[in-house]
Amino acid sequence: IGGLLDNLQVTALPLDGRNFYELALLLPGTAPPAQGSAGSVRGDFTVNVNGAREDGNNFLLDGVYNGDPKLNNYSVNPPVDAIREFEVLTSTYGSSFGRVAGGQVNVVLKSGSNRLHGSLYEFFRHSTLGARNYFAPSGEPDPAYQRNQFGGTAGGPIRKDRTFFFADYEGRRVREGITR
Repeated sequence: IGGLLDNLQVTALPLDGRNFYELALLLPGTAPPAQGSAGSVRGDFTVNVNGAREDGNNFLLDGVYNGDPKLNNYSVNPPVDAIREFEVLTSTYGSSFGRVAGGQVNVVLKSGSNRLHGSLYEFFRHSTLGARNYFAPSGEPDPAYQRNQFGGTAGGPIRKDRTFFFADYEGRRVREGITR
């Protein structure tokens, strides 16, 4: 049992911070980490699959192991626009996925083709566009917050029907103040 999402679905679904791994929670049998668990304490996003611990998941990127052995999360985090397919297997998977007992997270990246293609994007968030923090003292200005997340992809032919290229970039700039 698992869920396969193609690029159109991955880019169309709302993702705070554009972390594709959060889409794993759409599957039955998945749950966010318990409060106080290793992943939640670090501030990482992790998933429990069918009762297995959050460190019991396997990560593959284009068929190659992509796990961080220290934190047991993915090592390489590709931009959402560079993902062709994202799949999470939760049970009854083949023996080729014998590394762990939890979920199998498979990510396949886009590649070049005979036609030039690409995308550009920017997501902007600013404190003037949000509600006032309930715990901020009255009469004081709201703490500054501005997040810009931007990037792009490009792919195409180098030699028709033989050699292709695909490149992606994503940048994030965050400036924030904290209410204490």
